[in-house]
Amino acid sequence: MRGRYIMADGTKPTGDVLLGFKPPGKPQMLITSFQMIAGYFDAFYVDNAHFSYYMPKYNLFLFGPQDFNSTTSLSYNTGLMKIHVPSYYRTQSGSGVYSESGGNAVVGFFGPGASSISPQVCYLSNSGANITGIYTDVALSTLVTWNGSGAGQNSATQVLPVSGGLAVASLASCSGTEFHNLFKIQASTFSDGLYGVLGIEVPFKRPANSSAVTLTQSGSNLYLNWAYISPTELFATSVGGSTVDGIDAVEIRYLLNGKNLLNWATDDHAVDCNLLNILGFNLATPSNVTSETLTISGVSASDMSEIGIAYCPKSNGQYLLGQPIRYYSGGGGSPPTQLQVVFPAANSRRDACVPFTVNFLDASSNVAYPSSSIAVTLSTTAGSLYSMSNCTGAVTTENINSSGRTYYLLAPSTDVGNVTLSASASNLTTGSSIIYVSGVAANTDDVIVVGQTNFYETQCVPLLLVSVDSAGYITKNANVSGTNATYGSGGIGQLHSNESCSNAVGSGTMPYNSTTMAISFKPSNISTQTSGTLSFQIANPVGHNVTINPAGDPFQLYSYHTGLDPIIVDECFEIFVELKDNMFVLADNTSGGQTISISTDLSPSTDGQFFANSSDCGSGTSPTGTASIIYSGGESLKSVWFRRHTGDGVVNFTVSDNASILIPDEISATTQP
Repeated sequence: MRGRYIMADGTKPTGDVLLGFKPPGKPQMLITSFQMIAGYFDAFYVDNAHFSYYMPKYNLFLFGPQDFNSTTSLSYNTGLMKIHVPSYYRTQSGSGVYSESGGNAVVGFFGPGASSISPQVCYLSNSGANITGIYTDVALSTLVTWNGSGAGQNSATQVLPVSGGLAVASLASCSGTEFHNLFKIQASTFSDGLYGVLGIEVPFKRPANSSAVTLTQSGSNLYLNWAYISPTELFATSVGGSTVDGIDAVEIRYLLNGKNLLNWATDDHAVDCNLLNILGFNLATPSNVTSETLTISGVSASDMSEIGIAYCPKSNGQYLLGQPIRYYSGGGGSPPTQLQVVFPAANSRRDACVPFTVNFLDASSNVAYPSSSIAVTLSTTAGSLYSMSNCTGAVTTENINSSGRTYYLLAPSTDVGNVTLSASASNLTTGSSIIYVSGVAANTDDVIVVGQTNFYETQCVPLLLVSVDSAGYITKNANVSGTNATYGSGGIGQLHSNESCSNAVGSGTMPYNSTTMAISFKPSNISTQTSGTLSFQIANPVGHNVTINPAGDPFQLYSYHTGLDPIIVDECFEIFVELKDNMFVLADNTSGGQTISISTDLSPSTDGQFFANSSDCGSGTSPTGTASIIYSGGESLKSVWFRRHTGDGVVNFTVSDNASILIPDEISATTQP
């Protein structure tokens, strides 16, 4: 979870947050603590775990007293959204390949006072933008992409919005003040995968693939640079009439041979700055509380491997938890001195949309990370330059705050031979690369449909038709007449020419020389386990079919238990059963009367097991090997209690519906005396 918490009275709080875990039937225990500053925070959660988030300063439970669950504990809206990030591969410090776990991120504005500031979390509704630096494969050959129209799905190759947020065609159309009541989500944000969802590391902005605080050593000086999330918010006492309990002082604590001491004083990426005082760390204070730079003298290049540095903010005269500042040689410690332009291929056909990357390098030609955004000017001797993978969004100058970005060249429609592309920026060596454009024109042979393929009944879903050639490259539509873009709904719904599905159409036109065409689809007459096909065709007989699957009604079962494993014999524990649709999202039982049976592979008579509908496991009830759960209309989650009297070992549970319509599920639990 990342974003900003706002209390019922509008206050943006600052202080320690204690993360507690309560095992079933056991006292709550402290897991860790983290800092909230002016309401901004970074935290983690595990769905269905008994977590609590408590601020002693305000006697406040942030997300309810316990049992936080991102599905049932939060209400998603335009100001709060969930995002799926797949597992991915990346390099670190310029060497080696690392595998990183994916997951879901909940981002935006939290708390009972969030609605009072009209919050928005905007994300681009476009699809296909490459995310620099993270890959779907260990060979690092295919970049993870952003799919802004993939709501409700999981993917191994795409970052997807799941719930909430506000889809926009341009982030410039978002309303509000960024970081006050607005967060902007864009593909470059995810260059650090799940960690970089908002591009912040409280209280700093965090450039992609870089540290929040960058260190540059030159001569006998060490230069520190950072950028605050919002100085007007972090250091204020009031914004818009509401109290902000922010930062009132900043210290940098350092010791030339203090790396090991700093590591010893660090707990889960947080530092006790009071302890650094005792350990003899030196004090360096920025010129003013909002300053984003600091110079420490008397630091040589040889000191950098052992220096210990920490950022220590204060609120109301008291230290907050500090942050260690790490130095990574070759991976962000050296400033950029030159630009590099790289085409993945040496040749291109006419009219093709070709990706290329612009990278920052240091003086040794290693990957470098700027301490703040750098304006980079792009130019080409032929063709046009764009920011999107379908060659839309014309670009000339871009502010880049990561190690690099991917852009696209729309090759000219004539055989021009060598095309030179250049990238330049103030005080950096210009980078350039050449691609050869020749061969036959990239005529349109097919169309790719970008958008979700799982639909709720009567849901209006925008789709994007993308013109491609026979090799699958995005091209301009080369159909001279420009009138042969046809599609049919196959009796499973209606196509529309607008995003609100108020203008029904049966065929349409992709303009000549265009790469895309936008339409919308509104399904009807599809039931729980049936599907249909949409057919699309442009110019030639080759067509593209999209299978439309139903969603929203219960489609499959998902079961779990929250007790510790192994489970002690004669202890009562709870088994949860969820109804989910075919996008693995909770789905209410709309009709009522849905009956689910739970059974085990044990014998009630020999193992003394039984189910019950109460937490005392039905004292005095005779053992039984099965249980039934009946869902009323509008319910998607119910539970049953289980206890085993004798024996030990694995208990296997089977969960299925009596009508044999839903996909069943199985879970296991280990018991011991």
